[in-house]
Amino acid sequence: MLESSLKAQIFMDHTEMFSLAGKVAAVVGGGGVLAGEMAMGLAGAGADVAILDFNPAGAEARAEAVRALGRRAIGIPATRRRSRTWKPRWPGFWPSSDASTS
Repeated sequence: MLESSLKAQIFMDHTEMFSLAGKVAAVVGGGGVLAGEMAMGLAGAGADVAILDFNPAGAEARAEAVRALGRRAIGIPATRRRSRTWKPRWPGFWPSSDASTS
C-alpha cells in the first residue's frame, strides 16, 4: 500500500493542478450559451475574464455572473464593421477583397 504522502503527490487536487489564479482569459462570444459557460468555467478555475460579444447586453450579463463568483470581469461589445484604413498585420495572410470566389 502506498503511503498517504505519496498518494497525495500522485493524486494531486485538480483545482490546484489546473489553477488559473492570476491569469486573464478572453472569451469571444461569451454572451452566448456555450462560450458563456466556458467563461464561467475559466472564472471558476480562478481567471479574471474579458467577455467579447456582438450582443453587448449578453456580454455584460455574463460578466455580471462572473463577478458573482468573486472574479473580475468586463463585457466588451464586438463589432462586425471593418475600418477602411484597416491593414492586415501579416500581408498575404488575408485574402484580398477583390479576389474572385468561384
